[in-house]
Amino acid sequence: MHIPFTPLVVALLAVVAQALFAAGLLALARHNRRPNRFLALLMVAIALWLLDGFFRVAGIYRQNANWYFAPIYYSFAFGPLLYFYVRSLINHDFRFRLRHLGHFGPVLVQGGLYGWLHLQPYATRLWFWEQVHRPCTYRVEFIGTWVSLTAYLVLSLGLLRQYGRWLPDNFSDVSELRLRWLRVLLVAVVSAQWLLEVVLREFFGLYYQYDFSPELLGGVVFLIGVVGLRQADMRAVSFAPEAGPLAAPPGIAPDILLGNLTSVAATPPPAPDVPPTVDAGVLNRIR
Repeated sequence: MHIPFTPLVVALLAVVAQALFAAGLLALARHNRRPNRFLALLMVAIALWLLDGFFRVAGIYRQNANWYFAPIYYSFAFGPLLYFYVRSLINHDFRFRLRHLGHFGPVLVQGGLYGWLHLQPYATRLWFWEQVHRPCTYRVEFIGTWVSLTAYLVLSLGLLRQYGRWLPDNFSDVSELRLRWLRVLLVAVVSAQWLLEVVLREFFGLYYQYDFSPELLGGVVFLIGVVGLRQADMRAVSFAPEAGPLAAPPGIAPDILLGNLTSVAATPPPAPDVPPTVDAGVLNRIR
């Protein structure tokens, strides 16, 4: 197999290698294991998506048609992985439960479809491309990915906004913990990048005349790798917006709202003020 090492081919290969290397470092990091592993999975998912662009510009699809519909497309995992990365990064007590698997239902369907297609003969894959994927499911996949990213972006930014208000009251040095880079990455890079691609493809007819995803996503995954590794040993914080303390209404003891019902109930009420009594004989002698 001949691969022309043009600047774009070399750049894509370097970005994919850098993403996989950074994902390995994050997965093996000793601190912040749970958020680092979510971020590592995100980088692997983006790197696999970038392989499609690499196969195109390197001419691999033209040389071996069996690579068409390889199971390397997991874009519906981008949003959930970002969200769970944010959630576990700002709350180290977070645990991934069985009920959270519902967030990954769409990507399981996506991966299962590509896995099934990859096992089919080339004639079946060609028919699916011409009759189903190109006119319909490709746009569903691409626009659906942006909708998913936007939805999880809103959820992630909501958590970061609450976290930003909670942080100064619980830490004196907050410069390392503010996560401003994450907000910029979520808004300006991830969602905006995908929206730009949707607009260029759907409103300007650039369906496959030129694919902007490899360059744009390559920059995204490079930034994620750099800032993710710098944040890999962030101090542990336990911000839980679902269980935030409530303000005590007037006349209610704060301990009751904090759950110390037993200690409050066990505390005897103060004795009422009773004026002292004076013996009558003593009072007569004083007079």
